[in-house]
Amino acid sequence: MKKRVIINDSTVWKEAIGKSGTIKENPIRTSNSEDLYLVEFDDVATKQLSSSYGGLTFKKGDFKFI
Repeated sequence: MKKRVIINDSTVWKEAIGKSGTIKENPIRTSNSEDLYLVEFDDVATKQLSSSYGGLTFKKGDFKFI
């Protein structure tokens, strides 16, 4: 089962997430000019969100699941 998350337009986040997730299509531009990306993870990657990627630690609370 795939999980979808939204991340903001941060190069650091995109580089780290790119190791375990796929950025889908084009970003969504919000009213405050922030780019949001839809990222798709599989269950294994989702379970690893509490692990460190590129020296950064991600927790499930850091992501907005949809």
